[in-house]
Amino acid sequence: MPPVVMAAAAVVGAGAAVKGTIDANKARKAQSKVQQQQIAEQRRQQQLQAQMQRRQSIRSAQLQRAQAMSFGQAAGGAGGSGMAGGLSSFGSQFGAGSGYATQQSGINQNLSGLSAQYARLGNQAAQGQALAQIGGTVFQASGGFGAVKDYFKPSE
Repeated sequence: MPPVVMAAAAVVGAGAAVKGTIDANKARKAQSKVQQQQIAEQRRQQQLQAQMQRRQSIRSAQLQRAQAMSFGQAAGGAGGSGMAGGLSSFGSQFGAGSGYATQQSGINQNLSGLSAQYARLGNQAAQGQALAQIGGTVFQASGGFGAVKDYFKPSE
């Protein structure tokens, strides 16, 4: 093969190896950022769940108190608005549960989007790595730096 072809192949191979490596590294960095976003969303989800559990505990205690007052009033004891308190608690629980479900749905959508983005970046990193390997193979097969050096070597 003519020296000019070998030198050109070596340069193209080296360029492809460098470009592939750079692309793979960029994709891996972006993938790391997406992973951090996923972790933050999962923390947010856990905090929301803990907050919901605390609220449920408080509402449960309020409902039990209202039921006790209602039973006391039904038995002829002096009581306040136990029934109204119980109904209010149910309404509050429904509203909180609805808001919680909406927030969880939003977080789950964010996590799904981040997972898809993470996978896409993983594919980009793999493609960059493949390009780097192909470039390295072409570079070596064409004689590498020796082919370039031989092409530019002065004729004797």
